[in-house]
Amino acid sequence: MTWARNKNPEQTIELKKAYVNIANKTGGYIAPVGLAFQKSIVQHPEINLYHSDQKHPSLEGTYLAASVLFSTLYNQFPLGGATPTDTDMSNETAKKLQNIA
Repeated sequence: MTWARNKNPEQTIELKKAYVNIANKTGGYIAPVGLAFQKSIVQHPEINLYHSDQKHPSLEGTYLAASVLFSTLYNQFPLGGATPTDTDMSNETAKKLQNIA
């Protein structure tokens, strides 16, 4: 499940409906990345999840998406995962995003 554009957070509801509908019809699974974005924006507004175009994910948004995918695919919490190397992401930010995922 993708995320809403930064300027259109209300898209989350429609995206969720569409992805759930498709998953129900196909028997597929959903990695609720869009819901994680929504939750992170509410709980940690200081973390910017969007690239400057306000559509694509920033490093932090990509990390959150990857954490949700990990959690969905392996049915495990991503807590304690590595912080990206060669970036300015703090361990604290990584932990917050892991907790959201």
